[in-house]
Amino acid sequence: MLERRPISAGALEFLVEVQSAALPGVYGALLASGLHLTRDSHHALAERCNCDLYLRPRRDTPSYRLLNLEVHFLPEPPASMDLQDLLPLDGLLN
Repeated sequence: MLERRPISAGALEFLVEVQSAALPGVYGALLASGLHLTRDSHHALAERCNCDLYLRPRRDTPSYRLLNLEVHFLPEPPASMDLQDLLPLDGLLN
């Protein structure tokens, strides 16, 4: 980890350096930890993993990748919340 900084009360930004060969493992670990990635993040990480796996690197290509991760934390919902609190379904859930 090269840098970690708060960007708001509910978000952190991480700058991480990863060996190219370890990127698929890092991607898997992010998913296994329960983080929900955006569609663009999934696409970018999958594309980078595939490129590193199937394309031979040029001599001037670095063997490390920089990942800029922005993590947003969701506030916890109230303990008593249920479906009727979220949706106006009066009379439909009887």
